[in-house]
Amino acid sequence: MALLQNRAEAAERLLIMMAEYLTNDVILLAIPRGGVPIAHVIAKTIAKPIDIVMVKKIGHPMYPEYAIGSVSPDTEFIQIREGVSEKYLKGQIETIRKKLLEKYGYFIGDHRPQTIQNKTAVILDDGIATGNSMLAAVRFVRAEQPAHLVVAAPIISLDALQKLQKEADEVVYLYAPDPFLSVGRHYEEFQQLTDQEVKLLLNDAYNHAKR
Repeated sequence: MALLQNRAEAAERLLIMMAEYLTNDVILLAIPRGGVPIAHVIAKTIAKPIDIVMVKKIGHPMYPEYAIGSVSPDTEFIQIREGVSEKYLKGQIETIRKKLLEKYGYFIGDHRPQTIQNKTAVILDDGIATGNSMLAAVRFVRAEQPAHLVVAAPIISLDALQKLQKEADEVVYLYAPDPFLSVGRHYEEFQQLTDQEVKLLLNDAYNHAKR
């Protein structure tokens, strides 16, 4: 049986647990695509815009679906190097980073990124499996010198929870099921979003915050 109906329900429940962090100086950061609908519910509730953190996994050269690390525009996290050449890693990092920057430009449009320094930064996703992508996001955001850095997700694996608790100031979550299986298995409804849907949600939150 799934633990959550959909992302909207998950976000409403997460919102309650995050109340102490949702102050005037909070910066909401979402990992596209799944983190954006979670952030959208919270953003509209507190009339704040959403910024995004672009991260993507590096697949194993023989098994592309198996993540060996992740990349953000400024950082990378490599978990597995055995059997993987430096040439492959370098090529993947460069290719992924270029695509992330292009996609960031599409998502953000004319909106200017908010200043994270000395603010409370909350990084949101709809679920965290290995934790590698979120770890890359944490390190990327940490470099911007927030006063407090919070990771928030409805579903998280125990392994990822332990990993992130060492690097984030706080990890807020609803469930850490064991066994974890996959993020989608814990939702009744788990539709994939298009890039256009993500952009619309970001624009809606931005416009609502400016009213």
